[in-house]
Amino acid sequence: MELGSYSMKHTFSAIIRVLPSGALLFLAAAALHAQTTGIIQGVVNDASGQAVSSVFAAAVSAAAGGKQYLAVTSSNGAFSISGVAPGTYSVCVQEPGGSHLDPCLWGNSVRVQVAAGQTVSTTPIIAVKGTLLQVVVNDPGGLWKSGYGNPEILLGVILPSSLFQPMRLASSNALGKSFDLAIPAGTPVKMSVTAPHFAISDSQGISLGATVAPVQAAAGQASLPLTYTITGAK
Repeated sequence: MELGSYSMKHTFSAIIRVLPSGALLFLAAAALHAQTTGIIQGVVNDASGQAVSSVFAAAVSAAAGGKQYLAVTSSNGAFSISGVAPGTYSVCVQEPGGSHLDPCLWGNSVRVQVAAGQTVSTTPIIAVKGTLLQVVVNDPGGLWKSGYGNPEILLGVILPSSLFQPMRLASSNALGKSFDLAIPAGTPVKMSVTAPHFAISDSQGISLGATVAPVQAAAGQASLPLTYTITGAK
């Protein structure tokens, strides 16, 4: 045993001697970082208790600025977010282009307190399956370009908190842009369309300006497509 202990110490010392000074500094910095930050771990499930894989678990700071730390859930829904600075965080679920609802937007988010050098385990994070609201804005005249203000068209929904949540830009080309956002199914949601620099109409040809209108997806509906068209500049 004494010989083994000596051998391990001797080997470790030899490794330290041959490591470049930059590597030693990196190891020291990593060790210090682990001591001054924390870890948040948990699991993301859907409403039925099934694991939700390949989504982002996001620790969003309650402090001004809302700094966030991300990790991707594994096949069993587990996540581990490391390098989290001490503080209070809401644990959110983000699935760009997906239909799982972020509990930080639509439900009761889980809040945790992180201390330096500690690992915090959360209660299961519930990400309910919703409907993917998909909005296509056609631009046949090629008017949507720089020079008309920024942003030229603002699309989003009004959350239960009464805050505005912008939709995610999913794609863009010369003919227009598409946006998406997961919304609850089976309940009306207020959608906001603001186009101060354009004349814009819906799929029925009805002109829109700055408007807030309810949209509703049926229970179990996977997606809700809407189409708008830019008909001119103001």
